[in-house]
Amino acid sequence: MILSAVKSNRPDLLLGTNIGLDKPVELGLQTVKEMNPLLLQVHVNVMQELLMPEGERQFRLWQHNLKDYANQISVPLVFKKKSALAWM
Repeated sequence: MILSAVKSNRPDLLLGTNIGLDKPVELGLQTVKEMNPLLLQVHVNVMQELLMPEGERQFRLWQHNLKDYANQISVPLVFKKKSALAWM
């Protein structure tokens, strides 16, 4: 795994990681356990989800997932909303 090679060469390196808010908190917990990050960025991108055929459409779950992340994740959370359109 690339991460283990990087960490073995730079054990003092502080990493953050990210996960989509459509993912259940169990995946966030697993990510934090495996990567031991400085922080976890939770991101949403409504436009991307709407445009991709396989995009997530259960937006109602996002509020519940965010509450779970806030209550169960042991590292600081950063919430990032991504949504940009380029008009030509």
